[in-house]
Amino acid sequence: MIYHFYNGSYGIPFRALATAYSGAHDVAIVTVRSTKKTGKPNGIVHLLRSMRRAIDGAPTPMANVDRIGALEEIAVADVNAPAFLDRIQLGDAGIITGFNQIFSPAAIAKFGSLVNFHASLLPYYRGPTPAHWCLQNGEQTTGFTIHDVSEQIDAGNILYQETVPVDGIVEPKLLMMRIAESAGPAFVRYLDHLRTGEPFATRVIDAASVYKTKVDYRTFADRT
Repeated sequence: MIYHFYNGSYGIPFRALATAYSGAHDVAIVTVRSTKKTGKPNGIVHLLRSMRRAIDGAPTPMANVDRIGALEEIAVADVNAPAFLDRIQLGDAGIITGFNQIFSPAAIAKFGSLVNFHASLLPYYRGPTPAHWCLQNGEQTTGFTIHDVSEQIDAGNILYQETVPVDGIVEPKLLMMRIAESAGPAFVRYLDHLRTGEPFATRVIDAASVYKTKVDYRTFADRT
């Protein structure tokens, strides 16, 4: 079984590819979206959410399960909860393409392999919003990295990298989408690797020669 973890922006092009691949090759893929909320709600929002929970009951770790052919779609509030991890079987593989949850060591260990498609050339610009910081620092070229998921964020063994030109883009979301589209062929090749067992061709780029600013880790941009 292949689990594809994605978000509603950067992950959408990958989600479309996973859907097409599942149908074309009859490969069982579970696409996983997060129901975890980010940010700190204000008092009114928090009160409204509390009232909603009181009416509807506490949210379950998994909900909204749908199936289309060999593709299954689920929503998960906590990927580290037993309710989700109990379904992972020996040899299952995971692919992350934008996801707002951190996998615990126990969750990582459940997978036969777990990789992340990060939207920068690691080891630089680790963190959740690499496109924002690349644009802020005036980078002319960025890229993506496929790497093993480790306990430290965006720091696992690098499997494959490609560069992506910025070409005058000034909006982080647009740059993230360009990176996602550029990474599409590598995503399909990685699915081929999981399906056939054939080796995945590796490629590591000297990120220090690409970026003019050597940024390690940055969190979300200040929205104030």
